[in-house]
Amino acid sequence: MEDQLLKARIELGEDAEKFVRSKLGEAVLAIAEGQANAAYNELSRISPWRKRRISQLQSQIWRAESFQQWLAEIITEGRHSLELLEGED
Repeated sequence: MEDQLLKARIELGEDAEKFVRSKLGEAVLAIAEGQANAAYNELSRISPWRKRRISQLQSQIWRAESFQQWLAEIITEGRHSLELLEGED
């Protein structure tokens, strides 16, 4: 893989790690987790006839979980790129 691309992925991964550790990152992740938990709780008690609300709750859960997953993937990709770049030296 091209060194420039690896370096860009490393930098992006480091930025994502810094964000996750920052007060802003912690707050955003806590909000996402709280929204997902609230949606799970409501989903477990909602009437099965409320299809539109069920769909809204599922979307809320997906959005919160996806955000967390995207950050984790960026961090993992950055670490993997660092290993590849160090292996080339």
